[in-house]
Amino acid sequence: NDPQQIREFIKDLPVRKIPGIGTVSESLLHALNITTCKDILDNAEILYQLFPSKSFQFFIFSAHGICRPKHEDTEDDEVNRKSLSRERTFHSLETSKLAEVGEQIASDLFNDWKSRKLPAFKTLTLKLKTDTFEVKTRAATPLHFFENEEQIKREMNQLLTIELSHTSLNTKYRLMGLRISNFVKKADKTVSLTQLFQKNSKSSLVKKEQNMIDNNNKNKHDKHEDNEMNGCFDYFENGLETDELYDDEELNNNDEEEEEEE
Repeated sequence: NDPQQIREFIKDLPVRKIPGIGTVSESLLHALNITTCKDILDNAEILYQLFPSKSFQFFIFSAHGICRPKHEDTEDDEVNRKSLSRERTFHSLETSKLAEVGEQIASDLFNDWKSRKLPAFKTLTLKLKTDTFEVKTRAATPLHFFENEEQIKREMNQLLTIELSHTSLNTKYRLMGLRISNFVKKADKTVSLTQLFQKNSKSSLVKKEQNMIDNNNKNKHDKHEDNEMNGCFDYFENGLETDELYDDEELNNNDEEEEEEE
């Protein structure tokens, strides 16, 4: 556990021995004449200028024999995570083997997603690299959210089928990967198109029913007012005719009385 002994042991190790450094990273470091862990420390300034901060820290920590274990991921790292991916590299993989490997990657990715307790996600991306280093990607964002392993495998197979329909069956592959992204936030009120249409349909139906009730009540009220007005008109018309008749009779009686007195 002596740091000095660790540095002495690791300084002459090839950079390819560091877990996480593959053939691509090895080629980049070799282009800078960095072949051992000691070379990484001696050329730290160059690496700082050429690589992202996380890659630079990874190189320096590894050259000192320090590895950041998985359990040191902070809660903020998981909350702010934008994506999660799993990849596998091969010397040469035939097209007929891609589906089987893809399902294994999907299982590993699902278990990693579940262990991190990440929220549901909306997008799945398939990545393939041919033996000629041609990279091909296809992504899918269905109406539903991804929440289980079977959904990931089903969507992966659909993406793979579409991609292979555009390539030769003789194509060889050296990398296959899956990435999940577009995580749903806890406070995210985004709904799928189906849910949106259902919600709008319910709202429209409720609104339509309320309008029908309001119109019905309004018609009843208007009809009631019309009946009251008609009743008033009938009353005044009938009453006026009765009063006129009564006045005529009274005038006739008065005329008869006056004639008798004379």
